[in-house]
Amino acid sequence: MMKKILIGITVLSIVMTSCVSMEKYAALESKNDRLNKQYSITKDELAATNSENKRLLEQNKQLRGTISNNEKDIERLNDELKQLNAEYSAAKKKYEETTAAYMAQLTGKNNDLTSARLLLEEREKELNEKESRLEVLQKEYEERKEHMNDLTRKLEEKEQELKKALEEKERAINEIRQKVADALVGFENKGLKIEVKDGKVYVSMEDKLLFASGSWTVSAEGMKAITELSKILEENTDINVMVEGHTDNVAYRGKNEVKDNWDLSVMRATAIVKALLKNSTIAPNRITASGRGEYVPKVDNSTKENRAINRRTEIILTPKYVELLDILSK
Repeated sequence: MMKKILIGITVLSIVMTSCVSMEKYAALESKNDRLNKQYSITKDELAATNSENKRLLEQNKQLRGTISNNEKDIERLNDELKQLNAEYSAAKKKYEETTAAYMAQLTGKNNDLTSARLLLEEREKELNEKESRLEVLQKEYEERKEHMNDLTRKLEEKEQELKKALEEKERAINEIRQKVADALVGFENKGLKIEVKDGKVYVSMEDKLLFASGSWTVSAEGMKAITELSKILEENTDINVMVEGHTDNVAYRGKNEVKDNWDLSVMRATAIVKALLKNSTIAPNRITASGRGEYVPKVDNSTKENRAINRRTEIILTPKYVELLDILSK
């Protein structure tokens, strides 16, 4: 959709002004394609990360379920083991009593010798069966316990790896935030704000720092801030950049290629991207431009002050969490 809008804008500009050559048009269209491809790649990477995270959470959930079932099995085996021990003790006692009775019959009750011997054999057989069953249960109990311990160890190792990777991600985010804050320290009272949200660093600049009203030409003061930020991005090549243009809800009545707030937000985002790339070694494929128009306000547009807050450009910095993605993919 964005591609169609930009192409339409470009064609309209060519028709109305007759100042843009076919070569410039082709260059604009090629650049637009690259921006759309980068947006698609970033979107796919985010979808893949969310999918892998969902799979890991489901795997952990299943693993915890397996451990829970093993714990229940072990508890059941323990109960059976206790019961079998009690039965074994009772059988042993009966065996001993029968043996004693048998010995008594040998000394004084020879007529009951045959029945006593049969009873003794029956008790001995019962005792042997109990002992065999006890051995089987004991072995099964040990195997279950060993399996549960192994699962628990693997889960703890996975949790430690994930915890370490998340800590590393948080450290990287804080380092980026501090570098940006140090580089832009002189702009804090000029409409610039830096914050961390959802594992990303948001550098938000109000329009009063970057643009004149209704314009998408970066001001001299804004260029100073963008230049300082570009130095940070040059030094840290593992950071992806999303530039988002935002407006208030006051209708913009433009002419030529820019007709409304959405067009204006796109042009401003693109202007910031060009400013970042100007005289820098930043790879263009690291940067994506996006216009959000009036549809993602930070506050309601009920007052003049609030509308000024909503008229902003957000430069969103996202480190490439290679290590974290490796853990999520295992």
